[in-house]
Amino acid sequence: MWIECVPNVSEGQNQDLINELVQTLENQRRTHVLHVDSGESAHRTVITFMVHEDDFISTGFAFFEKALSLIDMRNHKGVHPRMGAVDVFPVIPLNADEAKSLVKVNQLGEKLSEKLDLPIIFYEKSARKPGFENLAKARRSLEFFRGNPMKKNEWIDLGKDKSIEKTGITALGLRPPLIAFNLNLNTKNRELAVYIAERLRTSGRMENGHRIPGLFQGLKCIGWYLEDQARAQVSCNIVDHKKLDLFEFYKKASELAAEHGARITGSELIGLMPKAFLLKGNPFQGKEEHRLEKAVEFIGLENRENGLWKNRILEEVIQRKTNLTFDLSNW
Repeated sequence: MWIECVPNVSEGQNQDLINELVQTLENQRRTHVLHVDSGESAHRTVITFMVHEDDFISTGFAFFEKALSLIDMRNHKGVHPRMGAVDVFPVIPLNADEAKSLVKVNQLGEKLSEKLDLPIIFYEKSARKPGFENLAKARRSLEFFRGNPMKKNEWIDLGKDKSIEKTGITALGLRPPLIAFNLNLNTKNRELAVYIAERLRTSGRMENGHRIPGLFQGLKCIGWYLEDQARAQVSCNIVDHKKLDLFEFYKKASELAAEHGARITGSELIGLMPKAFLLKGNPFQGKEEHRLEKAVEFIGLENRENGLWKNRILEEVIQRKTNLTFDLSNW
């Protein structure tokens, strides 16, 4: 039985350090690195790997031990919100039992706190506090955002007495699949990216003391400016792809940009996605591969030429790297 892990680490510029983290994973038993995605301006790397459930704790611990020895949050600056060196460690069962996986996540957190002095908060399905099913709520409660000093240690689940200056805090939890999907704008106008994000995302925006809901369910967005790419971007976390029609979402985002004289030039995927994300609401006819190709063309996915988009489909990558086959159509 297998588990997918998608650690987000607060390092996106030092390639040698990133390579060390990847090598640490590759040295572990029954562990397969599927994809590595780094952002210089975000100063963040997303690593996707899968591990056999019996090796989950040993692999996870080895990864944290290496990351905490290499990353120092006292020197970290980046546009992406963060709480720690290993900022968030999501755990997603591929075909492992969810209840057993929950136990293993708790066991890993206990070991990390005890052996590495790492403060831990549990989120999503592992949450121990009301509201912490939502990672954004956890971040706001901790008041540790974009590098601001943390003020409320009562929110920490494990290691309240631990120092956080170097390591920061890790959010650890079992969660459903999440797709990190960003929209590129042909402008440097960060305010426009924020405007679009506020109208798309589920939580919407505040106006005159009242919250106005966004247009799409299962969606979190922020707007930012990426200095290394010299463009504004709408950064999206699709937390429930079954609730969101990708094609309607992309069309509406394009309309909002056009209303302000801008254009969405394409999209950027961070990490991997299941095929189901491109097939739900897919308006194109023909065989599955043709429909997938038309979908990535429609959303202007980066690096889609010559079939390279297949390198971003979770099932395809797993099969190629491990010879294991997973049906994630209902994932």
